[in-house]
Amino acid sequence: MANFWNLIVQSNTFNFIVMLVILGILWQKLNLSSAIEKMKSEIAAFIENSKTERTNSEKHLADTKKSVENLDTEIKEALDKSKVLAQNVFDEIQTMAEKSVEKIEANVDKIIDNETRKVNTKLSNATADSAINLATLRLKEMFESNPELHNKHINDAIETLDRISWTK
Repeated sequence: MANFWNLIVQSNTFNFIVMLVILGILWQKLNLSSAIEKMKSEIAAFIENSKTERTNSEKHLADTKKSVENLDTEIKEALDKSKVLAQNVFDEIQTMAEKSVEKIEANVDKIIDNETRKVNTKLSNATADSAINLATLRLKEMFESNPELHNKHINDAIETLDRISWTK
């Protein structure tokens, strides 16, 4: 029997059967079937989630494509509106600038007129002062050269003053 036992132990068939028995015991003890089912259900859930995510991503991609379809047109419209707005602002600024220039020109004209009047007045006053000074010098020279003429004018002035004071 020892030979028979050695023959069985060394046989591959026997070793295979022992291994199947051990695996069966382990299968029952470790409950591998439920673990495999659990992994199988997790993988199935992951696949379903992936399908759902893919569907959502495809919808999102389609929505994005739709929103981008008219982007060039929207950009062109926005640029056109910006150009119109910029032109309106430019026109308004130009109008305001022209009005400001007109006001400044009017004020400059008024200032020039006022300064011209002042200069004319000063020149007239200076001319009048010069004429009076020149007349005074001329009268002094005349009175010095002819003292009788001096006395005659003094007497005429006194008579004129007397007439003025009597009439009032």
